[in-house]
Amino acid sequence: MSNQIDDKINIMKLNQLVLRCYAKKTDHGWHAVCLDLNLVADGENYKEAADNLHKMAFSYINEALTTNKEYLKDLIPRKAPMYFFGIYYFLRLEEFMFRIARKTIDNFKIFKIMGGFGT
Repeated sequence: MSNQIDDKINIMKLNQLVLRCYAKKTDHGWHAVCLDLNLVADGENYKEAADNLHKMAFSYINEALTTNKEYLKDLIPRKAPMYFFGIYYFLRLEEFMFRIARKTIDNFKIFKIMGGFGT
């Protein structure tokens, strides 16, 4: 009975999960990073990289909920190395500065992958 309650609590938490992500333009396309699951995806453009990362995140969480259920607490969250957090917060600061200057950003994007994981 306790395991069923724990499972329901974990699923409720996953439905509210918000994953912090960013994507940067490189010489070879776009590189997207999920800080909260330590996942990386590439694409020819931002949309493709973000879509690939989104699919990876859902696949990773689905795998954690089914095959590796007993390790769920170790797998989610699985934080990226501090280096990637440094890049993320630098980009957040840069994004803020661009907004103040009313300039457009075309070489990086900060985004979130949100909820619906436990369904």
